Amino acid sequence: MSDSNFSRADDMTPGWSAFGGQTKSAYDPTSFDKSPKQPGLASLCGGSSSGSAVGISAGFAPLALGTETGGSNVYPASKAGLYGIRPTLRTISSDGVFRCTKSFDGVGAMARAPLDLSHVIETILAPEARAKLPVDAFAGSLMGSWEGLRVGIADSTWGGEEKAKWASSHILGEYLRG
Repeated sequence: MSDSNFSRADDMTPGWSAFGGQTKSAYDPTSFDKSPKQPGLASLCGGSSSGSAVGISAGFAPLALGTETGGSNVYPASKAGLYGIRPTLRTISSDGVFRCTKSFDGVGAMARAPLDLSHVIETILAPEARAKLPVDAFAGSLMGSWEGLRVGIADSTWGGEEKAKWASSHILGEYLRG
């Protein structure tokens, strides 16, 4: 609900619906504090899949599927202390899914445990994608060693110098002329 209506609503927080109101975190007791302006803003639960994420974190379900355009699945999962994944586009069929755009909307999943997440992803993979992987590809990788694993962290200021070029009226004029 919130994803398809979010673009038309000013001052509406992610995870809000006319039927149920603001989605509130299962872990943050301050999320139940009343604020006349935007209730629950201190602990936003994410985007359109926030209800699914909070339901899992509250123990109502072990896993859930969701669609993602720009973080609608993985962001709520991260806010609810879950594991979330949105696999590469077209590795999971989106037949029957309401999509905002065909170019990058996709189906993803979230779960309390990485093993549950790996099993659900392997189950819903498109046959073509599944054929390219060894049996238990995702689950098997969870049992392996972390030796040699490399993690990269993007500098939060990366790309900032690019913004300065648009301050030049000459460059902006050239861009607008096409």
